[in-house]
Amino acid sequence: MRVSHEAPPEGRRRSLWALLGLRPAYAEHSERDERILRRLAAHARAIVEIGSAEGTSALAMRESMPPDGRLWCVDPYVSRIPGLSPRERVAHRVVRGSANGTVTWLKARGADAGRSWTGPRVELLFVDGDHSFEGVSADWVAWSPHLADDAAVVFDDAVGAAAGWGPSRLLDEVVLAQGSAWRLEETGDRYAVVRRD
Repeated sequence: MRVSHEAPPEGRRRSLWALLGLRPAYAEHSERDERILRRLAAHARAIVEIGSAEGTSALAMRESMPPDGRLWCVDPYVSRIPGLSPRERVAHRVVRGSANGTVTWLKARGADAGRSWTGPRVELLFVDGDHSFEGVSADWVAWSPHLADDAAVVFDDAVGAAAGWGPSRLLDEVVLAQGSAWRLEETGDRYAVVRRD
């Protein structure tokens, strides 16, 4: 399935259009932010993505991770039609565009999946689920205990025009607060990457 960084036309925003092949899957991230994900994924064997949307960021990480890498895609894929989520189907098709590594889908909210996590230490965590302060804080609290010592954490909508949203507030007030064990490593157009000091 094709992927585009250009927003779909006004009348074709719903994922059903992509599912029907009438538009490409929409990458909601910039090419610069995608390069950050690809570079970080190239060194991570255990990756968790919270919020997979149409699967374009998951595809970028899958293509870039080591061949023995594992990627867990966490998204509740809530739909108005029970049992049928066009967005979920598009995401699965997009991520199947690469056979590299192993992908596991967890149909759950980020914090719920984190609280029940029994997998390996996470080397790359991409937080792009609930962007409210409460939602992203719950994701952070649930997943931070499962991070490897040298893990990278990427927050979407944490810098640039998105500043002021839940992710940027979480970074300012919690993750990077004075006395924190975390430091800001780099920023992209909307992404902020943090690691432990």
